[in-house]
Amino acid sequence: MIRIGVFSDSHGQIDLFEKAVRQLNNVCAIVHLGDCATDAFEVVKRTGREIITLNGNCDLLSREPLFRILEFEGKRLYLTHGHREHVKMEMTRLFYRAEEEGADAVLFGHTHIPAFKEIGGVAFLNPGAMKDGRHSILKIENGRITAEFLRTEI
Repeated sequence: MIRIGVFSDSHGQIDLFEKAVRQLNNVCAIVHLGDCATDAFEVVKRTGREIITLNGNCDLLSREPLFRILEFEGKRLYLTHGHREHVKMEMTRLFYRAEEEGADAVLFGHTHIPAFKEIGGVAFLNPGAMKDGRHSILKIENGRITAEFLRTEI
């Protein structure tokens, strides 16, 4: 089974973010989907864990990419913060972007609302806002994509 730690929207809550990362076990990757990518850099320094980062709408000076494609066990994951696809308004742009990229799953943030749903055969995961202690684990097992929602408190 593949397990990926998924974070977004930490907004300066570095101690909380660090605690959540330290509690992750048996993950093959950790991603931060933007809005304070610099928080991820600090957590990497403190924990020694690698974190794949993206830019969000609050990351004006960061040089991280706006999206990434990752592949695990034959599943293609599209990672974005979601602001450029206007996910606070609707999911249509994000769905079409996933189709263009041939994605099996989309990981996005921006709304601060945890959600996992399948639309047209594509799994969509928003881990919620790390600033509120919310994050998730994306799981890939036997070709199936699922998610587990977690909450960390100081």
